[in-house]
Amino acid sequence: MASQSQLEEYGIFTREDFLPSSLCNHLCRAIDAAPLKSGALWSAEKGPYFEDQLKRRKEFSCIATDHPDVHQRIFGIADNLTEYFGLRPTALQPLKFTRYDVGDFYKPHRDLVDNDEAAQEINARKIAVTLFLNQQGDEPDEGDYCGGNLTFYGLINDPAWQSVGMPLDSEEGMLVAFRPDIIHEVTPVTRGTRYAITTWLE
Repeated sequence: MASQSQLEEYGIFTREDFLPSSLCNHLCRAIDAAPLKSGALWSAEKGPYFEDQLKRRKEFSCIATDHPDVHQRIFGIADNLTEYFGLRPTALQPLKFTRYDVGDFYKPHRDLVDNDEAAQEINARKIAVTLFLNQQGDEPDEGDYCGGNLTFYGLINDPAWQSVGMPLDSEEGMLVAFRPDIIHEVTPVTRGTRYAITTWLE
């Protein structure tokens, strides 16, 4: 596992305890009670499509202001994000609530599509944000789920490192932000259920 300080050297912004445990627990229950569906992908050839060999998770979206606590907390660190990424976010895209059950994953991908026909909200993404809602552990007794690592590729500008993944050791309530053109994946969950929120700042 890469430490947070190591990842921050390579362009991955992190904040521990960004969301309180009580809010995380509330949001996990909200995800379980929501009408979840399989997550779609997008390509120039197919437009929106589903492919469970590339992405297997359950999700639903809502506007950011449906959860003002989350919205306000993200914009509360706008100055930190501006200093770190060199740009000031002006808008928050819909919050995407995600649940990964055992066997679910998301293969290596970018959150941007280099195509003018992509949806406007895809091309408008400037900072990707993930909020972890429960605890991860290497062993069943250390966390709510095992596996499900958010893993980054190409962080080190050296051809020998391009295919080497750097997994993040995530914690309940942690925020992670990164540029949407960085290749990343979620490895298969091997035990329990992984709850998270993803969104993008414009």
